[in-house]
Amino acid sequence: MSTGIKNFIVRAAGLLSLAAGISLVPACTGPQLTDTTEFAIYYSGVTDIGPSMNFNLGAPTYIGEKPTDFAIYLITLDGETIESDCFTIKSETGEISLSNTEGIRTGTYSLSISCTSGGKYYEFPNAVTVNMMNAVPDGITVDPAVLDIKLKDITDPAAVLPTAQVTTEGNHISITSYAISAVRKDGVAIENDGYFLITKEGVISVERNEEIEPGSYVFDIKLSTRLTSEDEPEMGLFENALTVNITSEPLALTYSPASSRVEFGAGFTSSVPELRGSLDDLSYSVKSLSIPDAPVTIDEKTGAISIAEGNTLDIGDVCKVTVTATNKYGTADFADVYSIEIVDFINPISSFEYNAPVPAGYVQGGAFSLEVKTMDGDEVTYSFVDLPAELSSLKVDPLTGTVSAAEGNSIPIGSYSVTVLAKNIKSEKTAVATFEIVDNPYFFTYVHYGNNLGLEPQSDYASMLRIDDDLKIADFEWTVADSDIPEGVPVSWEIENLTATKDECEVTIDENGTIRFGKKRSNTRVDGFIVTTTVGKGYPGETVVKTPVFIHRAKADKNGVTIQYTPFVAQINPNAGGRSAAPEITGTDLGSFIMDYRRNFDYWNLDGPAQHVNGRPNVSGSFMNSLWIAAGSGNNTGARKPMSYIDNAGNTGLALGYVDPADNAVVINPYKFTNDYGPANGIFLGTMTYATDGNTASVSGGTESIQLFIWFDTDFK
Repeated sequence: MSTGIKNFIVRAAGLLSLAAGISLVPACTGPQLTDTTEFAIYYSGVTDIGPSMNFNLGAPTYIGEKPTDFAIYLITLDGETIESDCFTIKSETGEISLSNTEGIRTGTYSLSISCTSGGKYYEFPNAVTVNMMNAVPDGITVDPAVLDIKLKDITDPAAVLPTAQVTTEGNHISITSYAISAVRKDGVAIENDGYFLITKEGVISVERNEEIEPGSYVFDIKLSTRLTSEDEPEMGLFENALTVNITSEPLALTYSPASSRVEFGAGFTSSVPELRGSLDDLSYSVKSLSIPDAPVTIDEKTGAISIAEGNTLDIGDVCKVTVTATNKYGTADFADVYSIEIVDFINPISSFEYNAPVPAGYVQGGAFSLEVKTMDGDEVTYSFVDLPAELSSLKVDPLTGTVSAAEGNSIPIGSYSVTVLAKNIKSEKTAVATFEIVDNPYFFTYVHYGNNLGLEPQSDYASMLRIDDDLKIADFEWTVADSDIPEGVPVSWEIENLTATKDECEVTIDENGTIRFGKKRSNTRVDGFIVTTTVGKGYPGETVVKTPVFIHRAKADKNGVTIQYTPFVAQINPNAGGRSAAPEITGTDLGSFIMDYRRNFDYWNLDGPAQHVNGRPNVSGSFMNSLWIAAGSGNNTGARKPMSYIDNAGNTGLALGYVDPADNAVVINPYKFTNDYGPANGIFLGTMTYATDGNTASVSGGTESIQLFIWFDTDFK
């Protein structure tokens, strides 16, 4: 079931996480599933799996006390309860494995997870989603299967970058859509981040950018195919479809630290450097020394620099080392990349202590640092001793000993002590850094205004208000129906009109979140707004949530016709497609009533890729513009065809969506509201027109009707 309690956490003490069914966060992790308590777990998002593939889903992160006793209490396939031994979960950690998949049925598997935390039992329905897909039909290939691209060409605007083409043997297979499903760099799954694109024609390319790193990138591609024009498209996964090798000569060499002080006559070996560049056939050598006869050598394979024990360098000598790095693609010299200074004495470590913990603790998810209070010793490096896995977000600076966690870390609430080892060539000593992670007093996940349409449970639907014809919009006060905002915290509210035009619906919001409206709007029957709720503004842990809300004016039009969709916000997963409710239509003979999409196709990006620019198809570079081009409308951005039943009669699978003439419900076809950057996560609104004479030719010039929002989100079921 779709859920209407779906808001957008813009900022929450650095937490970047998605609350499937409760709240949505831009960025970077996956579904957060939560009840109304302070406990939540975080798994990654939807995973596409092909036939006979196995996969492991890492342990969830969480808010609250550490969870244990994990179990899978329900498995569904396309909404139907099943039993399967392919999915297993580790009771202690929550790690999930999928194995023995040969012969497993295709479809969308949802796993409902239970666990305990703080002595309480929790259940999280549909916590994990796995999309089990068929393999693509035989005869589909990528040509070439391997691309070798020089990194310098990617950053050179004048260079021509090679591309790969998804192809079919003969004409028996038709591919209707393409998407990059997964990317692995040197065997490790990564986010695409827009580095790689695939067009509607199946051309795979590398985007020019300054951030991409050398390495071997392997792609899985998701394709929609059909064998004949009469067949319904079927999704399939093309595993390991393409390998892109991004190569370069050595570009940068970094030692950390980049210098050392060595006691007179003593030996020493540096840390291993980090190289930016291809690692194929990599080797190191000493190019030159500022003291030519210094007994300094380098490990050819690792790059670690050593000075021999018993050397005769004098106190005060500084030997700078220039290193040559060579790989399969070239050679580079790194001048004075490391230096060694000879001193008369290195003090052993005699004392090492961290500052006392902050009494108030640190807000969960926020950045913090723990500084060294006392260090008596020279040339010290620092490292953790047996750091627990749950504290993997912590880092220690090897030169200063500062222990820190970045904004958005996943350290659970609790008191902690971590051991740090300080070491030099004379001695080593440990110290304990202690800290406490405390509950964010301002954290919340949703605000919901309910609906007055009689739709239950209200949490399954968007926040919707219908205003009857005989009542004025200004008479209404729309109050918050439900939220998990903590009591006694500072809250501020703002509201933005998404559908603002020259005869905009006036709207205000007060200090309690109550929405009030001004004048009526003459043409549009629906309006959409974004309510921004900020809790703890200006304080550590400040949390901001954005909530879409919608209104509908149920009045007859100039012809006496009333059209009411209930709900008037259709919540649709753009990958799965879907169908709105059929409207109730009065004031006309339905036997001769015809309605179709006609014009003014608006889109507002809520949590989709940043490249999904708001606007209509005539806005260059907008999301809608890309869909119109992909649908074959070319430069005719005013065309209705991509959303028209009439223009696609007999082949409606080609349309993005359409009004079904059987009952006037709106149908959205799967994998149509997507482009090279990903699927829609936003709100769509189009103007329909209708005729009452039964003549399709009359519809284009018919009466306008703006009645239905489509809310796209990949988490909707």
